[in-house]
Amino acid sequence: PAQQGSSGPTPSPGAAQVDALVAHFERRATWDPDARMDRSTCRRFLAARKGDMQAASAMLERYARWRASVRPAEITPSEVRREFASRKVYAHGTDRNRRGVAWVFVDRHDK
Repeated sequence: PAQQGSSGPTPSPGAAQVDALVAHFERRATWDPDARMDRSTCRRFLAARKGDMQAASAMLERYARWRASVRPAEITPSEVRREFASRKVYAHGTDRNRRGVAWVFVDRHDK
């Protein structure tokens, strides 16, 4: 792992840190099911915050609130087709890993 202040690669989060975040969000999920976070998500957010537990936890809290309000898992194929038909979104081929790329025109969305 890189030492603090070094310019080397960001160390991957340790298992204990990931476990602590998962446990925190499991406890919270007892009253807020949208707060449940898997290990992969916790690891990703910890890496994004360079191992800073407080920053990763705050970021995950905001993410859980966003998921609860937007409900991305409930978006249906017909809703996606409607967005394309309204010219708010355009398909733009694939990226290097062959995942779909879309252009989204935010100013065309409902305010």
